[in-house]
Amino acid sequence: MKKKKYLTMLRKEMKGLSPDTVRKTLDYYDEMISDRMEDGLSEEEAVSAMEDPAAIVSGLVREKYANAAANDFSRQKSGSVWQKVLIVLGFPLWLPLLIAFASIVLALFIVLIAVIVSLCAAEASLVLGGSAGVLGGLIRLCQGNPLQAMAIAGGCLVCVGLGVILFKPTAMLVKKLCVCMAGIPARLKRRYYRKAV
Repeated sequence: MKKKKYLTMLRKEMKGLSPDTVRKTLDYYDEMISDRMEDGLSEEEAVSAMEDPAAIVSGLVREKYANAAANDFSRQKSGSVWQKVLIVLGFPLWLPLLIAFASIVLALFIVLIAVIVSLCAAEASLVLGGSAGVLGGLIRLCQGNPLQAMAIAGGCLVCVGLGVILFKPTAMLVKKLCVCMAGIPARLKRRYYRKAV
């Protein structure tokens, strides 16, 4: 999908929101797509990595009501004392939850790094192992075993061929995983540290 079509769909979904919110949101997602294109993604890849317009709008609506509720809560002067008391008393509950959340995010990063390393290692083992096997087949040929030499060299050439064929898809997958991994902190920041209106 092209950027213009995505932004048009987003504008249609935001029907009923304030014009200022619509303008800021469209500018934000336009810039985000442009940034991803500058990072080397094609226009279609950059757009496909974006959230669904309906999900964006539902997030905006939730944010609007959450901000209104937060403003109402902050207006209550006596509530601020109780809020501090609840934070202190809730410490045994929210600290383990915070640690668990941080552990899950860290585990996600470790899993993505492990997938990237294993894909690169598999690709390298196909090419390097196949090349070494071809040399082994040549040694067998020199030793006077032509059938074994042909079998070893043939199998290893298949490995090298698979390595060459799978190089581009592996490189694309590794690139997408790196982009996904780089985008996680920004997504978390957008989700949990919303701007006050």
